[in-house]
Amino acid sequence: AFYSGLSSKIFESTYKIVGDLPGGLAIATVAACTAFGAICGSTTATAATMSSVAFPEMNKYNYKKSFSTATIASAAIIGVMVPPSVIFILYGVSTGESISALFMAGVVPGFLLMTVFMLTAWLVAVKNPEIAPAGPSVPLKEKFKALFSAGMEVIVIFLAVMGGLFAGWFTPTEAGGVGVFATLLVTIFRKSLTWDGFKKSLSASVNLSAMILFLVASAFVYSKFLAVTGLPTAMANMAASAPLPPVMV
Repeated sequence: AFYSGLSSKIFESTYKIVGDLPGGLAIATVAACTAFGAICGSTTATAATMSSVAFPEMNKYNYKKSFSTATIASAAIIGVMVPPSVIFILYGVSTGESISALFMAGVVPGFLLMTVFMLTAWLVAVKNPEIAPAGPSVPLKEKFKALFSAGMEVIVIFLAVMGGLFAGWFTPTEAGGVGVFATLLVTIFRKSLTWDGFKKSLSASVNLSAMILFLVASAFVYSKFLAVTGLPTAMANMAASAPLPPVMV
């Protein structure tokens, strides 16, 4: 999604829709982070992508740098809640919880968090216009065109992954493959993915997969270590027998 330019298109479309509001670029960044997180699942990738896409635009329109960086850093965290979250996958694998159930549980909090961030950015901009000035006005026709252009692509990818997962057509692991295939189809249709970008995306995917597998393996080793040493039970017994009120325990 990043190397095909899909992330840039998502940001440009959201900016056209809300950019003329006070703090419009910040609101667009929050919306773009949510949309990008919903198709990649990585907060790190979302933060890195939006830093290269949104931050230069904010500087262009004289946004205060501290406000710009805070917006990107905080909005990237939404990817933790919005499926397909990599954190949910790691948690589900480590604890044996249903990944589908975790994804379902994160939908409402994720979009609620997005709404709160957008409202906060707007209130800050209204109170201090010099921090986040409004951008140029865009005709209503262009706004609808932008919504349909980028919105449909995100919806197609999201539904391909989450719809099939919730319907029970494939497992979370297979859903990742479906997401990659759906994104590839979108980029082929848009003719936006170069051969060099394709190779870079493969390399980045291998690096991310290796990191995740190392974390999962380390988590299993750590859990076995705790089970063998009996440390959790010992700590629980120590806390229960301590002469402390229940609130402090």
